[in-house]
This record gives sequence, structure tokens and C-alpha cells, in this order.
Amino acid sequence: MTLIVAMFMGCTFNAMNIISEKEEGVALINEILPMTSRQYVIQKIFIGFIFGCLSAVIATAFCFQLPPAAAAVMLVLIVLSAFVSALIGLFIGYISDGVMVGVVYIKIVMIVFMAIPLLKYLVVAGNKVVSFICYLIPSSATFEGIMDPANDGMATAGKDIVILMVHCIVWFLIYLLISKRQK
Repeated sequence: MTLIVAMFMGCTFNAMNIISEKEEGVALINEILPMTSRQYVIQKIFIGFIFGCLSAVIATAFCFQLPPAAAAVMLVLIVLSAFVSALIGLFIGYISDGVMVGVVYIKIVMIVFMAIPLLKYLVVAGNKVVSFICYLIPSSATFEGIMDPANDGMATAGKDIVILMVHCIVWFLIYLLISKRQK
């Protein structure tokens, strides 16, 4: 769970960065700069992505002693999860009007991201339908993917990587659609 929280730090950093830009008026300046909206989004995703990856890699180094193959799988899971977290941070920053509202949204999302995988792991392990529904939350795939290499297994890591890739693509396309509608 520590690793999921570490990856979620990129989301928090990203959202708070965007919210503070709105409150300080920097967002208005960004709109008139010769930076395209695509460059702005890439910059924000990159900032949240790097922060999420760094915190997750540090947590992994302290929590797990992995062989090279499992470490490679773990790195892929970290990168994909950090990308999804950065995208979610963009959404939170986009819909938040102030710091306090952003903090509330971050707390709600963080509770959901931590509770769903734990409930899936502890309560509904045998129920296929509920298990499938839990994969609608990206942290479920992250949690299951992390637990396999951590427990010296690699049975579902490939499936979890594919699920996280789908989340990355879907969340990114949703963000692009929302930003195009706004214009």
C-alpha cells in the first residue's frame, strides 16, 4: 500500500501545482504565452509523472528485494501507474476552484484508490464479477501487479500491465476530449 501512496504523490503534486497556478493568476499568463495546450499538458503530466515515479522507486527500493526480472516488471508497473496518477492530478487541478476543494478531491480519490484494492484483495478474491469491476479503478491493477513480484510470483503481472496501459490511454483520451470541448 505504501507503493500506491507513493505513486499517488504525483497526482497530488500535479493537482496542487495546477490549483496554485489558478489562484495566483499564473494560469492566465500561461494562456497567453506562446505555449500550446499540448505543450502545457505534456509539461504538467511530466512533472507529476517524474515525482510519482521517483517516490515509488524509492519506496520499492526500501520495501522489496527483487530479482532483476521482477524489478523490471515492477518498474513498468510504476511508470504506468505514475502516468495514470499524473493524469488524474490534471483532472483534479482542472475541476478544482481552490486549494481546499482540491485537497478534498485528492482525499476522496486517495481513499477510493486505497480502499478498492484492499477490499478486492481481502474480501472479494473469489468473485470474478466484482473483481472485474474493481479493475475500473487503476490502483487495483497496480496493487495486484505489485503483490505478484513481491510474493515471488509473476502470474498476473502481464494482465495488470495491459490493464494499466488501457487506463493510461483511456484517461488521456478523456482529458483530450474535455480540453477540446472547453475550447
